[in-house]
Amino acid sequence: MIGFGIKSTVIKSQIIAEQCPNCNKSNTVQMNIFQRYVYCLFLVPLFPFEKIGYSQCSFCKQLLKPREMPRSFAIQYANLKAQSKTPLWSFAGTGAIILFAIIVNIVDLQKPQQFTKMILSPRVNDIYEIKQKNGTYTLFKVDNIAHDTLSFLAYKYQSDKEDGLSEIEDKNFNAGRYMYLKSLLLDMNKNGEIVDINRKY
Repeated sequence: MIGFGIKSTVIKSQIIAEQCPNCNKSNTVQMNIFQRYVYCLFLVPLFPFEKIGYSQCSFCKQLLKPREMPRSFAIQYANLKAQSKTPLWSFAGTGAIILFAIIVNIVDLQKPQQFTKMILSPRVNDIYEIKQKNGTYTLFKVDNIAHDTLSFLAYKYQSDKEDGLSEIEDKNFNAGRYMYLKSLLLDMNKNGEIVDINRKY
């Protein structure tokens, strides 16, 4: 299970030239601005969502939230918060997800081109995953190649899921023999009926 949570990190701190309202010491009050962000597994930040902060006196340790600050403190807090930039690393998880999605999309776009090459240069024991007209998926294994015609042995099982035929056993290619022209296979590939071609190198 992927865990999610919220963390905060200091992104800006500054000593202000004001007296502490509690102990009246000067130059002891520090403003701190925090960036809050959502993280996932291994504490990888996904995205930032708000900035918070407080003031604290280093002498008496009084801590004030923005709504508790004197007006002069609140003005300096607002200015410091406005100057605080959201760190780019707080988008790291979101960036990684987007990059992964782009890579997957590129790979998917390249699949038909790769399949075309494999259809034109077939090998015995190539396994084709085919999406059938009724929406189910099944497998065909190349048994023989004769010029532009491929002979396939059909798998005896079908699945309603694209990844539902992961455990393949040779003994189950016994549901009949089918002949396909390369030209027909190319049309099937163009129409998205060939989901995958598994070739053992």
